[in-house]
Amino acid sequence: MSFGEYEQDVMAVGVHLPSLSASQLTMSLNASGPAFAFSADTMQNVIAPALLALRQRPVPRG
Repeated sequence: MSFGEYEQDVMAVGVHLPSLSASQLTMSLNASGPAFAFSADTMQNVIAPALLALRQRPVPRG
């Protein structure tokens, strides 16, 4: 989570995606937005849980 540490006008949050195999690249899901529209509380209590829930969804293989 970044609540203005790097860019004071931007709020951001991200979650790591577990690799499906040892040869797969590391990936993440991220969300960011302008600080005037997204508070740290919203990022932490709304957006981050949504990203965590999305991470838990099954990934089709094929």
